[in-house]
Amino acid sequence: MRYILTGLLLLILSPSWCQFDQLNQTIAASPKYDSAKIHSIQQLKTSSSNIKDDNLPARFDATLCLYESYKVFNYDSAFTYARQLQELARQLGDPNRITYARVKMGFCLLSAGMFKETLDSLNKIDVHTAPDSIQAEYYSLMGRYYYDLGDFDNDRYNTPAYTQRAGLYIDSALALYPQSSFSHSYYKGLKELKDNK
Repeated sequence: MRYILTGLLLLILSPSWCQFDQLNQTIAASPKYDSAKIHSIQQLKTSSSNIKDDNLPARFDATLCLYESYKVFNYDSAFTYARQLQELARQLGDPNRITYARVKMGFCLLSAGMFKETLDSLNKIDVHTAPDSIQAEYYSLMGRYYYDLGDFDNDRYNTPAYTQRAGLYIDSALALYPQSSFSHSYYKGLKELKDNK
């Protein structure tokens, strides 16, 4: 009987052990992934260094690529490129790029847990005249802001109100993201998770 129970226990746990083994293998390979990321970023830096100083639109686009490469890899570098985006957008005088750069800075601030600074930054944005793609990113960032704030507070009084407010922003973002997009699926799933569905 003892052998039967031990055998059953091993059968039940074996899928978990396989997943744990895969996780360990992936973690062990992280230096390889980091090296590939650093190589990719170095290539972006090399190509952006070839852009002429007076070609501001191309410099903005190259800086945006560098920001996107760093945003979940290295906070300090992402923050530096978000600041550069803001300066380039200001030099261009393009309201859409100014808005987009502010949204990118808001993402950096929120990712660093700087709630007051995030809200101060995002409250300066008038997103109503921006293209749908920028509006969607702004609304999803505002939704994430309130979800994160609710998670930080984690109480019975404020958290439900923050979660409700976040849901409204996420609904606005979902109305703008194409239904077949990753962003639509991601934010729909996030909202359902926060709504305990």
